[in-house]
Amino acid sequence: MCIDKDKNIILSATNEYTLKEQNENENENTEIINDEEMGDELYLMEKDYNSRFVGLIMIPGKYIKKVEAQSYPYF
Repeated sequence: MCIDKDKNIILSATNEYTLKEQNENENENTEIINDEEMGDELYLMEKDYNSRFVGLIMIPGKYIKKVEAQSYPYF
C-alpha cells in the first residue's frame, strides 16, 4: 500500500505463514526444496506451514533487510 520516510511498509491483503509444530508433522517426512531460480534458498513444502489471513499490517523499517518485486507473466 505505502512506505514512509522511515521505511515502514504497510501491506494489504496479507497472509501469515508459520511453521507447524513438530508434533503435527511427526508422521510426515519434511522435504526441502532447493530452488535454483530463487538464489539457492531452501524452502519447506507447503504442507509444513500453517497460514492465516491477517489483512492490513505495518512492518517497521528497522526490521526490513530486503525488498524484492516479483513479476508474473500474463497468460
